Amino acid sequence: MLTPGGARRGGMPRYKFIGNKILSWLQNRLLGTRLSEFHSGYRVYSVAPLKAIPFDLNANVFHFDTEIIVQLVLAKQRLLEVPIPTYYGDEICHVNGLRYAATS
Repeated sequence: MLTPGGARRGGMPRYKFIGNKILSWLQNRLLGTRLSEFHSGYRVYSVAPLKAIPFDLNANVFHFDTEIIVQLVLAKQRLLEVPIPTYYGDEICHVNGLRYAATS
């Protein structure tokens, strides 16, 4: 999502792209951040900030990674984004999009 058009060129379905943009915009507004997206699931963390995260408060479902972002923001930790390539294959996604959006 950092590379303009990269997600769509990588095969991201239009509805997922639009949903990601809407949810990320809303989450940025709520958290006071300017992240390009919250939903790729690919993250790299420094160990030191993670030591302060109360993982026992996090859900044991798909949006666990988003909760870590929220916890890092609340702890005033620095977040840095790097572009990653988007690849969509023939796999079937079993995540209920509306339910995911409501709980993200």
